[in-house]
Amino acid sequence: MLTGMKPILILVLLFASNLAFAQIFSSKRVVLNLNGANSVFAADIDGDGYQDILYASDEENLVGWSKNLNGTGSFQEMPLISGSTMGAFDVIACDIDGDLDMDVVSASSDDNKIAWYENIDGTGIFGPQQIISGSLTGAKSVCSSDLDGDNDLDIIAGASSGGRLVWFENLDGEGTFGLENQIDDGMLFVGQIKTADFDGDGDNDIVIPSVFTWHENSDGYGAFDYQHPITLTGDFSTSYFPADIDGDYDIDVVSSSSSISGAAISWNPNIGGIGQFCNNNIIVPMVSATSIYVCDLDNDSDNDVLVATTGIGCLFWVENLDGLGTFGDTSVIETFSKYITEITVADLNNDGDLDIICAGDNNDKVYWHENNPLANIPNQPFNEHKCLDDYGLQFELNAEDYVSMQWQMDDGSGFTDIPNEPPFNFVNTEVICIYDYVNNYANIKFRCIVYGHFSDSIISDTVQMILHEVAEFDLGNDTVLCDGQELVLTVDVGPLYYFHWSNDTYANTISVTEPGIYHVTVSSYPCPAAKDTIQIDFLFPYSEQICMVTVDTSVNRNLIIWEKTENVNTDYYKIYRLNGSAEYDSIGFVDFESLSVFEDSFADPLVQSWTYKITTVDTCGNESKLDDCVPHSTIYLNGYPLDYNTNVLSWSGYEGFIPADYRILRAVENGNFNEIDFVDSGTNDYFDYHYLEDSLSYIVYASRENFCELSGEFFYHQSFSNRSFDFSTDNNSINKENYRIWPNPSKDILNVTFDGVNVCKIEVFSLDGQLRYQSEFSKSRKINVSEWEDNQYIIRIISKKGVYIEKLIVY
Repeated sequence: MLTGMKPILILVLLFASNLAFAQIFSSKRVVLNLNGANSVFAADIDGDGYQDILYASDEENLVGWSKNLNGTGSFQEMPLISGSTMGAFDVIACDIDGDLDMDVVSASSDDNKIAWYENIDGTGIFGPQQIISGSLTGAKSVCSSDLDGDNDLDIIAGASSGGRLVWFENLDGEGTFGLENQIDDGMLFVGQIKTADFDGDGDNDIVIPSVFTWHENSDGYGAFDYQHPITLTGDFSTSYFPADIDGDYDIDVVSSSSSISGAAISWNPNIGGIGQFCNNNIIVPMVSATSIYVCDLDNDSDNDVLVATTGIGCLFWVENLDGLGTFGDTSVIETFSKYITEITVADLNNDGDLDIICAGDNNDKVYWHENNPLANIPNQPFNEHKCLDDYGLQFELNAEDYVSMQWQMDDGSGFTDIPNEPPFNFVNTEVICIYDYVNNYANIKFRCIVYGHFSDSIISDTVQMILHEVAEFDLGNDTVLCDGQELVLTVDVGPLYYFHWSNDTYANTISVTEPGIYHVTVSSYPCPAAKDTIQIDFLFPYSEQICMVTVDTSVNRNLIIWEKTENVNTDYYKIYRLNGSAEYDSIGFVDFESLSVFEDSFADPLVQSWTYKITTVDTCGNESKLDDCVPHSTIYLNGYPLDYNTNVLSWSGYEGFIPADYRILRAVENGNFNEIDFVDSGTNDYFDYHYLEDSLSYIVYASRENFCELSGEFFYHQSFSNRSFDFSTDNNSINKENYRIWPNPSKDILNVTFDGVNVCKIEVFSLDGQLRYQSEFSKSRKINVSEWEDNQYIIRIISKKGVYIEKLIVY
């Protein structure tokens, strides 16, 4: 309730005249409602030093856990370990992979599986289901133990179909399991499996309800060749628990048996510690149990017995009075109309005693009973979690007899009496004691000192106030990163908060290496959750493309031209040229702010066609992929005079775009070039038939469909070839009688001889203008053409008297 602007505290204490002298358990404290709650197990799942609760349900087909908040016994349900374990019947926690944290193992009857789930980082974040066996029909129970002496945990499992008991070896200590090893079959009933060293030989043996025997690990390596009897009262067993009952440091057996007339809870002494058991000693007659747990409930250093009965019954415990196996009367903890399927114990509130945890299949709950609740608050959480905006806490005393009470508080420096609050005396009345405080301490503790009429005994109770706040944080503005960069997002809000990121991370920090929208939910029970979102984008180097390459015939240089793309984080461009080894060499760079054209000062357009690519380098220093750029090659023009009035032109086609056609330009002497003709884009040669007596030169160009625009001022539309050498009209000025070329056609050795002519050079061209052979000589020459392709060639002989041209056929 609201009482103004100051938090108010209420403590409810219930006292009866015998509570100072008896072990007392609180009423039921529900952890969660769960249909078909079949199994419960206590373990420190998240490595914080506190016992959490693991559970399984065969109706909801799930395995999950609840976190013990700061070791207070207040629980928060965590993300499911598995939501598709069909018929989940039993669950345990153990270190399967040897990484010193608690993994989880389940048995599920509807899908016939024994499976385990890795605790990935030791904080309770679990990996996917890993199947140990998928064919154990009716899998009902599971247990872990080192059966083969290799210092890792193997798995024992029971199945209702065929009454089978099997085990699986952990082959590498990391959770790789072998095939099943059969221990027993044909059992009437399959219950909770327990292991212990019954015969004192240093290895783990096995006991399971249904049979009146224990299974001996005969060689310490998992060979279960022998069964030894355990005498029971009744027709069959429903539950076993191995423990030292009589203080002689060997393992006795507490059991529950069932029959029409002989049901009982009893124990069998282990005689001599070698696994030979005497007749059973009845602890409670005419009772049969669904689950038994043996432990020291009253902190007197001996083992007591905790029992959940079958059918409509109760949960009770029996004290081991002398540590020798003499048991007292039953002490009922709760009665119920629907049975409990499993019980276990753990110190859930860190007060030094064992509390009781129950899974109720028919009452559909996982809950616990606090041991000795007079040390805390009966029927209320002993740690009060409050949001700073949430008021209305009170302490309340319900006294049935004469008591006196003094309130104390501890703000971190020790307990002291609350100022201006004298002791209160109450007689058979119900009083609400209200104390107002104005300071908001994060972990303030309050204690009630109660003086009872029973022998002036003093009972104290402590409640810790844990104040929470709504998280205040800011992930920052949306951010753009470079490729390869990493951004660390951190929520710095201190302790008592839980985090859930959109990538299913549960820490307060994540590392971002991929683009996306990231959001985080930060909660601190019971305050409302706070959320924030940030968008992270990544810039990748933009793959710019060459627009055109061309020859600047005025300076005989190749130009590489591209159009700049704005707003893509480009710092500069790198230009690459293809070398003779089919690799690209970096030949220069151009700043982004400069004109997007590069002049290659080293590649000679008169020698060959040249191929280029470009890349971009962004402001982060990342370079785009060279393979993403389409190569562009210049047009290389070659030619020769075929006869007096015919010149043959050939050129390499433009690579990088498909031109509509090629245009031929011709210049007479040193005059201007004029367009004389054009050919389609699939043609790479041209015959110029002319009747000019002057020296001629040529250029070929190809046109783009669209202009290359550079900064809105410069435009390129045509890719020009190199300018050809001048063609002389003085052809075939050598008389045929002055030379001899034979054989022609030729297939191996071609002979060239001269008579009375001083020859300077001989050249052989393919019809596409490529130089095939060249030699300077003044005498006869033999040319080996045996490796040449079968084709037609042009031989050109140059002498001081002129040039002679003849066609050559190689076959």
